[in-house]
Amino acid sequence: MHSSKLFKILKKNIEIEDPHCHFSNNINPFKFYFDDNDYIIHLTSIHGWSKRPEMRRIQIKSNIRNEIIKKSNSGFIYAILGYDFKNNTFSSWSTKTIFTKFNNNKSLY
Repeated sequence: MHSSKLFKILKKNIEIEDPHCHFSNNINPFKFYFDDNDYIIHLTSIHGWSKRPEMRRIQIKSNIRNEIIKKSNSGFIYAILGYDFKNNTFSSWSTKTIFTKFNNNKSLY
């Protein structure tokens, strides 16, 4: 899914809670000010896998991982979220994955 579609979904949901929030970008990972805190959110669409179609997963790229680590050291609150377009729901993954070493994409189940 395109970042712009995910950005619109995230922004719409955040603005319901805090109409004064401010986004500093509209690409993944999304950076914004919400409820007196700075956030960085990696949001991607949840998808299946041909080898195990019943499993749902997201992927995170190493460059996004590196950016989140850099920002987390600067006081940003961060999260890894997936969005399921079929069910119109968000899911979260443990942020501990960010601090594991990987060189390419990493799948989170």
